[in-house]
Amino acid sequence: MLISICFAAASLATAQDKPNVIVIVADDLGYADVGFHDVVADEVNTPNIDKLADSGVIFHNAYSSSPVCSNSRLALSTGRYQQRWGAYYYGDGGLPSTENTIAEMMREAGYRTMKVGKTHLNKGPKEDPMKHGFDNYFGVNICALCLPPRGKPSTPSTADKPRRGITATKRFVLRGLMFRA
Repeated sequence: MLISICFAAASLATAQDKPNVIVIVADDLGYADVGFHDVVADEVNTPNIDKLADSGVIFHNAYSSSPVCSNSRLALSTGRYQQRWGAYYYGDGGLPSTENTIAEMMREAGYRTMKVGKTHLNKGPKEDPMKHGFDNYFGVNICALCLPPRGKPSTPSTADKPRRGITATKRFVLRGLMFRA
């Protein structure tokens, strides 16, 4: 599972007036894959996500605009249906320069922004997170269908394999924790 995390922190001068915002997007996350839901799969233990859920907002009836990860990420980034600019499947209709993103709006409202993790948005003029409102970015731009076949379907992608004793997911989390307003 690849995770994309977006952080927005208020500037120091107005930190008391504005809340910190963290958006977590997890491709292929099932309902029973986190501990804070009513139904939890066997051996699922997610204490840190559960703590965030206890102190934050959970959208129980939120649905993706597409079964395709990149297209649903496009919709979440803009707050608009991605079909409006031709994004129907993998590689279709990348993020156009005419679309405003939530990260751009957060920046205009005085927030500093950071994106950590997977960012694949079907190419387009604003594919690079630094071009669609993020002040900082640490991650990968990959498409699951673009990776070379690696044996059985359950084999993890190269992004999930440990490198120098640490997984990509842990590197993403550590870099996100270093982000400060």
